[in-house]
Amino acid sequence: MTNALEVLGPTVVYKHRLFILCPPFAFLSFSPLFLFSIFKMALYKTYGILTTIQSASAVAFSSFAVIHGTQIALANVGGPDMTNRWLLLGRPFYQDEHTEGLIVTGAVTVHVVSGLAKAVIREYWNGQRKKHVKNNKDEGDDDTTVSVNNNANNGLLTYHNATGYFLIPLVWIHYRLVRELPVKVFGDSAMLDVGIVAWGLQNWPIFSYTVHGALVGATAYHIISGGATAYRRTFTKKRKGNSSSSTKSNNVTTTKKYSNKKTIVVATTSIVLISGLIIIGRCTKKIPLRNEYASIYSLIFSSK
Repeated sequence: MTNALEVLGPTVVYKHRLFILCPPFAFLSFSPLFLFSIFKMALYKTYGILTTIQSASAVAFSSFAVIHGTQIALANVGGPDMTNRWLLLGRPFYQDEHTEGLIVTGAVTVHVVSGLAKAVIREYWNGQRKKHVKNNKDEGDDDTTVSVNNNANNGLLTYHNATGYFLIPLVWIHYRLVRELPVKVFGDSAMLDVGIVAWGLQNWPIFSYTVHGALVGATAYHIISGGATAYRRTFTKKRKGNSSSSTKSNNVTTTKKYSNKKTIVVATTSIVLISGLIIIGRCTKKIPLRNEYASIYSLIFSSK
């Protein structure tokens, strides 16, 4: 009968539609092994979503980092004056009231939070793997744990994750120095030039060269290491490759060559950027706001 209500065990058929009868708290009757399997699948899916979010935020922030790095590198060509001119040209792009929250502060925040969440998941997987190894049990997700932690398999350099964590305090110091504190002191930071960095390099040389040198070096390493991977994860679909032993061997060889090329690019980029910093520090003679910059530097680690 079309309109009849027919009860078939745990299901109900009504008007050709199938409904599942699920009493409240029915999940309590599921076995712990089944619930744990559901949890593992959900965790793996969450990790994939976080990876996509992290990659998209990396692409967004990289657009700013490349522009800002180019501004510093131009000091090698035309000195601090050329860097200042290109700072004025670039600011409308990355310090606009709309774009700054997307490609700078917003992108960095999303990238860091998603990265930390992934790190927590990886630690959980590693803990589970060690527990299984200790108990001489063979779990099916062991390979997943290894592949997630293996930077080489993802096209990343060895210290990609380490430089990411290292950059968190460095980026915070730089942002506080050139954006947050100037807004508090001047009401805005749009009028700043490289003089604020030059003042630090001249008067706080150990601190400034250490922070900014490490910042440009670690940023170059992190972006060059993961830029292509982030772009691929964001804009291209994952392809299923051949899993034969010969293909894997070729992939390992190709990955090593690619990593060597990346390392050379990282070293070259870091040298150019650090050279630009040195030129900015030594060749900037006129710093009209030196007293204000001195007060800003004194507030870097202050809670005010």
